[in-house]
Amino acid sequence: MTASRSIGMGLLQLGMVLMAGAMAPLAWFLWSSPLDATAVPAASPTVVATPTATAARTEPAPIPAIAQLSETVARPLFSQTRRPAGSAAATTAKPAATSTLGELELLGTMVTKTTSTALLHIKEPPSNVWAAVGTVTAGWKIVSIDQDGVVLEADGQRKELEFFPNRTPAAH
Repeated sequence: MTASRSIGMGLLQLGMVLMAGAMAPLAWFLWSSPLDATAVPAASPTVVATPTATAARTEPAPIPAIAQLSETVARPLFSQTRRPAGSAAATTAKPAATSTLGELELLGTMVTKTTSTALLHIKEPPSNVWAAVGTVTAGWKIVSIDQDGVVLEADGQRKELEFFPNRTPAAH
């Protein structure tokens, strides 16, 4: 068995040497060939005919001056107070949303099919805690948690901490 095994290993080694020898000319050719690093010309723009298109644009649109973007500056895209143009909310800025209650500040919530937890910041002593429903933190018991905030209860009072308490539903 050892003789046949050593013959097999010898044939394997011979095959590897022959393969390396056969690949050597290809490797030499690729290594010694000059590399063409000239720029490839840009492809001409493709024109797709659509019923509403009358002419194809071949140049990018010019960037407008900031003075022409007054509506964009007045209503930034990712602002909490952004509302549709002409709405009363767009013209009247609301105070910044707050999610604090005494010593507690709502930082985040995690809601899954099986559990809900809230990330709360306690001001004194400073710490962040993940708390589930039923947990008492800084004297407040967590009654419920959802993606918009938490409901807390203490001394017969119910308070709600929300991420955006001043948010009104956007018109679609």
